[in-house]
Amino acid sequence: MTADSNHKFKIGQTVNYVGPFIERQHVYEVRQLLPFEDDEAHCRIKSAAERHERAVKESQLTVAAAAP
Repeated sequence: MTADSNHKFKIGQTVNYVGPFIERQHVYEVRQLLPFEDDEAHCRIKSAAERHERAVKESQLTVAAAAP
């Protein structure tokens, strides 16, 4: 079992971020899987609509709906 197998999401997967201070919803891409902190997985995400990446808890993410 690899460390990555404990993560809910995979690098390159599209997700929605449900967190504080988000005025409108963007689709994000998982860019990097980060170590667990306080028994919770973290990862870095990036939206094409933003210039920066965010480090977030996996519990703040949901799988993005597939495009029709």
